[in-house]
Amino acid sequence: MSSSASTAAVSTPVFQSSRLNSSPSETKSIGAGSSHTLQAERISTESSNSGTRPAEIKESNNPKRSTGRSIAEINFTIGPPITKATLSDLDEARIVRNSKLRHDINFDPDLHFRPNILGDRGKTRQEHSRAFWRALTEQLGMFVDKNRRSEFMERYAHSDEWCLPLLLRTIKDIVETLVPVQDRSLMEEALNVNLLMQQFYKGMLNLEGMAEWLAGVLKTHCAPMRDGEVNNMLARFRIGSREGNVEQLVMGMCELLSVLEHMKLDLANHYLRWMRPALITETVHYEQRRVSEEIATCRLDIGRSKLWYHRAQLKYAHECTKGFGDMSIFFRAVARLVRPFRAQEEDAIPPETFHYDKDRLLRIRNDAVNIVICMRVYEHVLRILGERQGETETNNLYVSLVAILQSTSATIDQAKRWAEAVPHMAVEIFRHAKAPSYMLAMVESALGEVLSNPHDELFVDVEADYHRRLLKELCNRVREYNGMSSWSLYTAAVEKRIPTSGNMPRDFYECLRDGMDSGVSDLAMRLAHVGILHWRVWVDLAYRSE
Repeated sequence: MSSSASTAAVSTPVFQSSRLNSSPSETKSIGAGSSHTLQAERISTESSNSGTRPAEIKESNNPKRSTGRSIAEINFTIGPPITKATLSDLDEARIVRNSKLRHDINFDPDLHFRPNILGDRGKTRQEHSRAFWRALTEQLGMFVDKNRRSEFMERYAHSDEWCLPLLLRTIKDIVETLVPVQDRSLMEEALNVNLLMQQFYKGMLNLEGMAEWLAGVLKTHCAPMRDGEVNNMLARFRIGSREGNVEQLVMGMCELLSVLEHMKLDLANHYLRWMRPALITETVHYEQRRVSEEIATCRLDIGRSKLWYHRAQLKYAHECTKGFGDMSIFFRAVARLVRPFRAQEEDAIPPETFHYDKDRLLRIRNDAVNIVICMRVYEHVLRILGERQGETETNNLYVSLVAILQSTSATIDQAKRWAEAVPHMAVEIFRHAKAPSYMLAMVESALGEVLSNPHDELFVDVEADYHRRLLKELCNRVREYNGMSSWSLYTAAVEKRIPTSGNMPRDFYECLRDGMDSGVSDLAMRLAHVGILHWRVWVDLAYRSE
């Protein structure tokens, strides 16, 4: 879907007498939409249509709070859960100015926008959403109740800051961002909120007619996959209008807001796909200009980054590797960032110049080495038992250990992830070794001790061996990628990792399942990509001597 979609004739809806005539006794629980913030995130398997969904509103049978005030009174000025402002990050101008997105797009071919309904922020916005739809339901219920109509008019008729006018203005504001410029004057006429509210107060507002007109506009400009959502929205309005059902009308409004959000997401993701080559091509120039301004205006202090590189110069000045060229010191220091032992040092956190890559680096710091340590413990158990296992059994264990690690929560830090995984890995090692039952506790204890102590002889030995292999492979990748443009680098380091049977590059753990060599190769490819882009941006700003 594109904002440049063909333009259909836009006509104003015909307004007839309102069918809002239900009594409070007919009121049931009403759906509420989840309020979202929007951000760029990688989603490998989920669809991005997790927008506002109606959900049962609790406490709908108890509209009075302990204060004696109704929900509608308490939420008199509460705004809709989705507005033009909350969707502003999806505007084309904001996308182009989103520094993190412009950096991350170099490494993730599936980067796209989705509603953020997770965590504390998502919970807060869902509570906001429920409060808004509850308030709107109660306010409309007052209006259609003849016994409370005068109370409603006294409280709301002289204000445009209650839920319905706020919602209508929001719908109009969002729709205007979705239709071509030439249609916006007609939109102003069709969604004249002042006129609509005058009709509402006189009992003449035809919400079904407005919904039918909007459905035609939305279907003209949205992707065909949204037609079902538009039809569901329209069905709610029809039932609500014809049966005088306030709950169905509010659910229709909730679904209308959800459709508008999804359309905005579709447009933003279409624009992101279309702009990807240009954004990647301009990465170095854009980031150099941005960080230069931040340094000049004292918004960014790179003192620790300069110190980090100076220490690397002292440490690696006599260990230059030809394949790295003038980046030898830098890449040796970067490779050290992903060594588990480094996590115990005082400068374990990557310097501020790696702000957008910190999570990318730390996420894979321990995992590959720790998996190898688990395999060494397995080999030790076999020696104790005087047994030898075939290559197939060993490979099966390796794959199982990686799968266990993948199943742990990605939202907790690595130490906690491994503490969570160790008991399950111990069981797998015990099972594949066919060890007697008394050895299970011994295996779990050995794993816990080695993995938690980077000074352990086994830990040091495995890490050093892994680091040597990584440096060798990293040198080959840097030599291959160094002369490439940003777009060619993206193609080589990201798109070439996509298997012929899929449309997404294999992640680090999928490569790790193929064995240690595959894991080392994949990590080297990722580090070379991150490092070369980083060097091009920062070499003259932070690392090269003045």
